[in-house]
Amino acid sequence: PETPVITTNNGEDFVQGVVTTADLAGTCAADTAVILVNGSTTGVTYTPGATVWSYTGPLVEGDNSFSVRARDAASNESGTDTITITVDTTPPPAPVILTNGGQGFSQGLTAIIVLDGTCAAETAEIQVNDATAGVTYIAGGTTWSYRGAGVEGTNPISVVALDDVGNASAPAWITVTLDTIPPEPPVITTNGGVDFAQSASTYQLAGTCATDTEVIQVNGSQAGVAYVAGAATWSYTAIGSEGPNEVSVVAYDALQNPSIPATITVTIDSIPPAAPVITTNNGEDFEQSRTLSVVLEGTCDTNSIMVQVNGSTGGVIYGRGSDSWMYIGTGQEGANTFSVVSIDAAGNVSDPDSITITIDVSGPSAVVITRYEYVITTDEDDPSVREISIDLEGTCSSETAAIEVNGATGGVTYTPGQTTWSSSHPGVDGDNDFSVVAVDDAGNTSDPATLTVTVPPAGGEGEGEGEGEGEGEGEGEGGLDGGCARGALRNMSPRGPFGGAGGNMLTMMGVATVLLCTTRKRAYRAQRA
Repeated sequence: PETPVITTNNGEDFVQGVVTTADLAGTCAADTAVILVNGSTTGVTYTPGATVWSYTGPLVEGDNSFSVRARDAASNESGTDTITITVDTTPPPAPVILTNGGQGFSQGLTAIIVLDGTCAAETAEIQVNDATAGVTYIAGGTTWSYRGAGVEGTNPISVVALDDVGNASAPAWITVTLDTIPPEPPVITTNGGVDFAQSASTYQLAGTCATDTEVIQVNGSQAGVAYVAGAATWSYTAIGSEGPNEVSVVAYDALQNPSIPATITVTIDSIPPAAPVITTNNGEDFEQSRTLSVVLEGTCDTNSIMVQVNGSTGGVIYGRGSDSWMYIGTGQEGANTFSVVSIDAAGNVSDPDSITITIDVSGPSAVVITRYEYVITTDEDDPSVREISIDLEGTCSSETAAIEVNGATGGVTYTPGQTTWSSSHPGVDGDNDFSVVAVDDAGNTSDPATLTVTVPPAGGEGEGEGEGEGEGEGEGEGGLDGGCARGALRNMSPRGPFGGAGGNMLTMMGVATVLLCTTRKRAYRAQRA
């Protein structure tokens, strides 16, 4: 019959490993009765008259030659088809993992694991964890690499080299531990972590962090950072530029996992606000009297956060961002200079506006009442009709600008700068109280000199001699209306202290005189000198 054909591997010799059994297949003529492999039907599967056959038999290490013939029913044998199977079960050398010296390691940041290594040139394939996914290798090469996704935690990885017949090398092992959980974000404690402004270009920050922090970076760099790995605090010093400086602080753990950033904006503002303006008295120096209390008002730049008077906010009324301010304070006798400045959020201090207030609260020397006189005029026909006038005289210091009697200048005769004065006032029956003060140019008043002049009522009884404090003489005529005359004489001297500060008693010497006037009216004059 026709020679059978070996179809396995297209009839070409081949090498195989791992499997030590030969599996052959082929075709033959339909008049074939028997297929012989190496002269035997052992291991042959064939049905007479069929056109296909197969063979299974043992292999040994090395070359295994097979010859196939067909025999027909008349025992005629065909020509021979042959094939050689070389068995190679020797694996290639194990590959070598070069990453981290082949030692297990931990990594953060990413779950992607990257390995590289070497292998024997007889290697046909590299498998990582029994797969070629993620492996970069060219058969016959001596280097390989792997890139694949791991899982959080421990990742054992095996790398095997396979030769071209499928023999697998011993594995190379490495364990990659993934820790992609970042540390806690750092905390900026400077200014409570709130944006702030300052005038100096050099600024400092401080804060805290988790103790698993390895590195603190500010704006992507460790420059200016003071931190010891494992500590819970850090600081940072830098030179900023005029305007806002955005700062981002990140903590990194030992695997370089970055935390969420903590951010703050530091605004460098070296430009001071405009000087405030004192509007009180149009900003002009002035004098005041009567009180040591000082009240100032003014305007300022709206970017001011505070107004200081003489270096302090004491007594200052100001709302941040407002354009007006007030100051209430206490001065002292004499010249008081007040310097007002505005301060912005960066601490810049404006140029000052200043004003001098001269305070004069010292009153002039007390006046002295040196003489008083009252005159009673009555109607002859109706003695009950009486007109009373009281005249005062005295001295004062030359610094006096005005004399006030009972709080008014009415009835007073006085020229500023003189040392004598007089006044005339209507009186009433009974006590007439007088309080006399000197007023200087600043409006300050002296201590008062007080006097009570008692005018007797009509018909009062009296003698010609004065009574009360002091000494005196009296003259008079008892006729007509002696009661009035006597009354007038009785009250020559004042009741109570008068003349000078402190209520000192002044004893006066003099003469009281009662005069009779027209036929229709009678005038009685009592005086004390």
